[in-house]
Amino acid sequence: MVWNWREPPADPHGPACRRAARLRALRQALIGAAIGLVVFLLLSRVLAVVAWSVTALLLVAAVLSPTRLYRCIEVGVNRAARAVGAALTVVLLTPIFFLFFVPFGVLRRRGRRDRLARRFPAPLAASFWIDRGDREVTAEERYRRQF
Repeated sequence: MVWNWREPPADPHGPACRRAARLRALRQALIGAAIGLVVFLLLSRVLAVVAWSVTALLLVAAVLSPTRLYRCIEVGVNRAARAVGAALTVVLLTPIFFLFFVPFGVLRRRGRRDRLARRFPAPLAASFWIDRGDREVTAEERYRRQF
């Protein structure tokens, strides 16, 4: 389905938005039930009951009030997730940068070897021509070693 920009926006409390919220909640409930089942079988019954309870509460909120209560829960969870993501970015990526990239950058700069001869050896040299001698170069040698 393509967004028809010429039509006025849908009513945020209309039947289409309610139906979309209920379908979203149904998908979340199915995923939550599956996660609860896996937790029940592999980890703990208490954690599984907690997962199923949260899933059931979300589903009931979506059925009873899809555009108000369920929408507020969604907005709150999204804001909390954004805050947790921002905090984890600082908490995790800062040590990764200083423990991984900084040491390898220091090791890379240590020695300053220019293996590809990208820098000129002497900035004020009379010529940068590399003398190869007076020997005759065959076509095959010229092909294999062009410089």
